[in-house]
Amino acid sequence: MLIPHLDEKQLQQYANQKSFGRGEDYYHGGAVTNICQRGNWIYAEVEGSEYQPYHVSLAFDAKKGITSADCTCPYEFGDWCKHRVAVALTCMHKPEIIQKLPTLTEQLDRLGFEETKVLLEKLVETRPELWSEIDQFMNRTNQQPTANRQSKPQITINTKPYRLQIQQMIRTVMRCWDDGMYEEDPFHDELSEILSKVQALLDHGDNENALAVLTAITEEIAQDWHLVDDYDSYGMMQELDLIWATTILSNQLSAAEAVDLQVELESWQEVWSGSFELSVVALVQGWSDPLLNAVLQGTSANMWKDERPTCADTLAQIRLKILKREERYTEYLNLASTEVQIQEYLMMLIHLDRIPEVMADIDLLTEPSQVLTVAQALQASEHLDDALKAAQIGLNFPAQESEYLFSDNSRYELADWTSNLALELGNPEVALMTRTIAVKILPSLQGYLQVQELAAENWPTFQAEILQQLRTTGHWSWRARAGVVQIFLHEDTVDDAIRLVDKDSAVSKLTQQVMEAAIASRPDWVITKAVRYAEDVMNRSNANHYSEAVDCLVKARSAYLQSARAAEWQKYHQGLLVAHGRKRKLMGLMAAARLS
Repeated sequence: MLIPHLDEKQLQQYANQKSFGRGEDYYHGGAVTNICQRGNWIYAEVEGSEYQPYHVSLAFDAKKGITSADCTCPYEFGDWCKHRVAVALTCMHKPEIIQKLPTLTEQLDRLGFEETKVLLEKLVETRPELWSEIDQFMNRTNQQPTANRQSKPQITINTKPYRLQIQQMIRTVMRCWDDGMYEEDPFHDELSEILSKVQALLDHGDNENALAVLTAITEEIAQDWHLVDDYDSYGMMQELDLIWATTILSNQLSAAEAVDLQVELESWQEVWSGSFELSVVALVQGWSDPLLNAVLQGTSANMWKDERPTCADTLAQIRLKILKREERYTEYLNLASTEVQIQEYLMMLIHLDRIPEVMADIDLLTEPSQVLTVAQALQASEHLDDALKAAQIGLNFPAQESEYLFSDNSRYELADWTSNLALELGNPEVALMTRTIAVKILPSLQGYLQVQELAAENWPTFQAEILQQLRTTGHWSWRARAGVVQIFLHEDTVDDAIRLVDKDSAVSKLTQQVMEAAIASRPDWVITKAVRYAEDVMNRSNANHYSEAVDCLVKARSAYLQSARAAEWQKYHQGLLVAHGRKRKLMGLMAAARLS
């Protein structure tokens, strides 16, 4: 194994269930390309939904394993994206395909001074966002005491490449429309990528250049908007509003600058007939608002003089990110508490290692997904017993009826994670309880068998309880239905499986699976179900579904033979040949299936 201490169980803790599953698909589908190792770094490209591949980098060391993981995709949910998962799986299972290359230091050692200058100039020419990194490095260097050092003016980023990108983006939209490709949306995807560069500048503290770039981008869109005026601007305005509010609060604007910017925002609102509510509130309130400052200092819990705006939660989250970046932790906690940002409040307490306060307030959370995030942070900070306690509190939240309708269920994910942690901590009782909860929410044969193993001699009690839940729940998500059917067939309760799929008008793979299992015990049901679907497809001459119809006829034939009605089948089969004999595709499929 290339990266020490890495296995799939650990990898599943980095990503949610959906991202891990998609990452497995990408790995098995060969989406990971150009993977190489440079020192303690892994670099790779992953083919995704965009024309250009995403770039993934993993850092590791011999003691801790993976220490950081980054991807250029827009995924922003805290855990790993599918592209990082795919690269990590490649490192685990196919280390032999990873090309070992020199590190950057080794490469630069081969270049002279002039060659290094040429390389750097070319990089900046093609990637202007690198100016921010260079400026910061030069500023740090300039601050070092050196005799007779001459101060140099700060270099401002060149915004022209960003304007050109916007122009090209709008031309691409127009070309798609001219070609009749109205379902394509290159505007949104490319704009998100461009705005991510503004966010990168903010993340590196280059706030003034971020403001300059964002102004140029917005001006250019507004200037050329008449060319794509039919485009739905709502989503674009939301994205711009968020980054503008972040940029405003990251900069120290003078009163005159604030007034000028407010005029600009209002003019852009007119262009797009929309609202920059978040940005306007951020601009008006700034950081000098007396009510805000009283909250930050902990002397007041009243953030808003008048009615609380609808954007208040988003605005609070932006402020919290800035306060955390500036390590203003007391102000962070005061604001998070006042604005009821409980998850952020608890996560900061964990960061500050104030665990008793976390446990005292964990029940203030309202969603299992929030509890899972906090519990995982406790686990990462090595407070394992507290993580288990926190997760159990979240599982005591009242269950929602809707959790059986959707496969991406946060309470299931919390129960699944808690059961695994309990096993690691040697607590089989909690592992059994939480695994049972998980199986009831999102049934699977694997989870069912895990409950059986954990329950040991108490299995009959748990078995009856789970089967009763599966039988009485009125609705299941499509993903859960497959698990329920697998459990029923494993227990040889075919009638339960039949009741679950019998209402389906179409014959899915799941229904086919039940029909196959029911041939021996319920041949009449198989015949009725299979023949009804097959005849509907054949009578409508729905050639795209002939193969499914013939599959059903194969099962109907088996059911006829199972019930000693071979002659009846032969008569029915001959009738089909007479009625549909001119349908060549159907006849070919029936002949290949040997239905006679």
